[in-house]
Amino acid sequence: MRSGPKQTDRVWETDHGVTMRMPTDRYPYFRLDYHLGGKRHQRSAGTDWQSAWAEADRLDALVAAHAGAGTQQQFAHLAEAWFERKSREWSVSYKASTRRYLDKHVLPEVGHLILSDLQLVDLEDLMDQLPTVEVKKKVRVLLSSLLHWGQRRKWLAAPASDLLPDRPTREGTGVQPVTMDEVPAERDVQALFHALAAPRTHQTKRGLRTYWPPEWVPYMALIAAYGGLRIGEIVALRGRHVSDDTVLVERQIVVVQGQLHETPPKSNSVRTVVITRRALTGEVDLASWIQKRAEEVGPDGLIFPSPKGEVWRPGNFRRQHFDKAREQAWNNQPWTFHSLRHFAATRALQLKLAPQDVQALLGHQSVRTTLDTYVGHQAEALERMRGTL
Repeated sequence: MRSGPKQTDRVWETDHGVTMRMPTDRYPYFRLDYHLGGKRHQRSAGTDWQSAWAEADRLDALVAAHAGAGTQQQFAHLAEAWFERKSREWSVSYKASTRRYLDKHVLPEVGHLILSDLQLVDLEDLMDQLPTVEVKKKVRVLLSSLLHWGQRRKWLAAPASDLLPDRPTREGTGVQPVTMDEVPAERDVQALFHALAAPRTHQTKRGLRTYWPPEWVPYMALIAAYGGLRIGEIVALRGRHVSDDTVLVERQIVVVQGQLHETPPKSNSVRTVVITRRALTGEVDLASWIQKRAEEVGPDGLIFPSPKGEVWRPGNFRRQHFDKAREQAWNNQPWTFHSLRHFAATRALQLKLAPQDVQALLGHQSVRTTLDTYVGHQAEALERMRGTL
């Protein structure tokens, strides 16, 4: 047995992945955590150090004895075990998108393969069949997490690094087109708006507690749906960026290694966006609302701050507000906050905006990106636009 801290010095790990956690005030006993047959197991090991250590040794030998069994499973079994375990840590939207990539791109190609026979060429063939560089990147991230998770639990006969294909490049790839089922309708945007504004009740030690979201939270969805802004661009907006019925998009918030950074927008797409006065079929005068909000906060004030008045981390907004409202409003549809940008694009096309205008709205680097992305459900309009280029 070897010992080594995992997160703190109070966690020890054996050669075959059995972790032993020291007693704490909350759990005044040793706790053992291990994986066997692709499933996670947890158990108490009492309060005596020597007895807990001996039990960890016994489990380590048991895991080692069964280590070869996982390699005879199919790739699909590993994928399902990985997804079931890791998805507990993910947001609802990330879980839905990962499930979609597994079912659509990965499992149909390699799900039937026996893990002991899995080779690099199998996953390279999978990557070669993916339609775009963006899909390749996302699938490679998925495979990296899945394979390293499987390696730590002795599912693989070869190291994960020997099976993982090289990172994709942009050579010879196009843009992933958006299909109709990836675009919410206006009634779905309306349902999300009201779900974001609604109070939430949850249980605390003192009983039921009702939480009212900040009044600007539902308008974040409308700015994305009718202005085409990304979430990082929305949380970076300040009062000086608003002028009458327009918004200047010149900054975005990104998170790098846990730290917030303010940078120019993606592809340096500094742009001015006109805000509608008839959002949700006239229910909301969005332009008047954001102008009034800018006057309230002043030139340097944030239009959409966190509940503490600070710059909002995009991930925190999703977890604290969007994911909960999404479940309520969208009935587990596989849409994300980024889907609101797809709504903005399709709405602009329906209004017969020129392709260059839609490009300017979304901040795409080229008009070709706009045309190649929003096809299918707007096929006739796009063909007419292509004819004018």
